[in-house]
Amino acid sequence: MRTIGTTALGAVSLLPALAGCSNDFAPYSQLDRLRVLGIQGEPATPLPGETAVLSALTYAPAGETAAYHWSWCPAAAAVGSNYVCPLDRAQASQAFAAALDPSANATLPSLDLENATTAALTNPFAPSALASLCATGLDSPTYSQSFDCEGGFPVTIVLVVATASASLRAGFVLRLPVGDTPELNQNPSPAGLQVASVALTDPPATVKLSAGQTVDLHADIPLDAIEVRSIPPSEGPPGQRLERLTASWFADSGKIDKARTSFIDGETSLDQTSQNRWTAPKAADWPASGQVEFAVVLRDDRGGVGWLVRQVVLELGP
Repeated sequence: MRTIGTTALGAVSLLPALAGCSNDFAPYSQLDRLRVLGIQGEPATPLPGETAVLSALTYAPAGETAAYHWSWCPAAAAVGSNYVCPLDRAQASQAFAAALDPSANATLPSLDLENATTAALTNPFAPSALASLCATGLDSPTYSQSFDCEGGFPVTIVLVVATASASLRAGFVLRLPVGDTPELNQNPSPAGLQVASVALTDPPATVKLSAGQTVDLHADIPLDAIEVRSIPPSEGPPGQRLERLTASWFADSGKIDKARTSFIDGETSLDQTSQNRWTAPKAADWPASGQVEFAVVLRDDRGGVGWLVRQVVLELGP
């Protein structure tokens, strides 16, 4: 059986690209190779002195075990540079010294984090100092840059996942609180999954389907997964609106109709976001174990991420 590995269930959104080998012909929703499906910090916006637990949802083919290595960078680490931090720790400590939180006697954490399925990062920065960096940018002897602080101050989380046959280097932006009254974000989490109106449970439920049969695929997304947020300046005058939410759908067998569904207030409903369709494998591709794994990953438009993984045992019908 192929396995989806999860570390401290709970995901921040992946940066647009992942480094590593890929199959250009496989649909985004098809799990057939090493994948990083989501990365999360919990809490999503850690306060000064608060520790965010970093976790990931990964997929590795059957029989392959994944190893993890985490690091972070207070500056931008772009996909074009393979997420390599442009500063070492000494340079970063010098460049960001004025932003450290004096009330906590904070020091900059090591940029190299754990070799484990999860990692921990303690926020060392004062929100008022980060607000100044957001307004003016950073200009130091070692590094200069401006910051896109919509949703919080961006630091880069880097995860390297490797098996015996492949490796991936994934980047993720963790948003830190900014200003005297920071707006905190919560990670959205699915509450359940259903296939053909059968709730997927642990241990797995059994569903009888014909080869190639198309059925409903449903995610239970609670109303409180969508929070009220401030309207960013890039969108217009000050005010508030509901978060936008994107659901990414995955399966290791069969075919999912829509790789992504989205909630945008006034344009699409939460019910529409929760609905999808899945086509069971053809008889020739029927899994030997009869088991299929599904995953749905939720992302809000402020960097919050959550996911749910469930299995179903298929019984081949007429």
